[in-house]
Amino acid sequence: MTGFIISYRYPIFFIVAGVLVSFFIFYMSREGQFKEGLSSVQGLKTRADLSIRKFHFTERGNGDQKWEIWAERAERFLDRSQVHMDQVRVEYPLHEGGWVHLSGLFGDYFEKEKRVELSGDVQVVTDSGYTLYADRLVWEKEKNLISSEEPVRLVTAGYMVSGGRMSYRTDLRKVELIGGIQTVITPGTQEERKKP
Repeated sequence: MTGFIISYRYPIFFIVAGVLVSFFIFYMSREGQFKEGLSSVQGLKTRADLSIRKFHFTERGNGDQKWEIWAERAERFLDRSQVHMDQVRVEYPLHEGGWVHLSGLFGDYFEKEKRVELSGDVQVVTDSGYTLYADRLVWEKEKNLISSEEPVRLVTAGYMVSGGRMSYRTDLRKVELIGGIQTVITPGTQEERKKP
């Protein structure tokens, strides 16, 4: 009787060992899929925490309106303190009573730095009567600075000036164009002068 029991222990051992080895091989073959799944879950963290249609943000201080942003659509990323926007408009009142309007197809607002980056058909319209056109620009509120490291055009009544890059000090109302400056006298409307 004892020999009978012993003879059955070894086949059971091999069956259990076979099942464990099969499970280990199955687990190892799925490890790559597990890692892929993990990376896709981590990828989800880059998705927006909040999505908003018809976004509108206003900053106020001491009861006075400081500046506003409008966008057709916005996505907020809490971990980066960033808002990504489509069809963006920014209105920035100047200290001495003037104003600046900025617009672009896309924009990113970095909340901590109070910085707005605009791209795609960017326009800066001022109460001084001129308009700046660029593919991309950055507005840094705390520095009173609008700048672009890419070619820009400044259009006003009677002439157009283009340059390789630009800085506009909003507190001083001073625009500086740098590199490859060209000035063209352009009679006609501002819309006609906008065309290349």
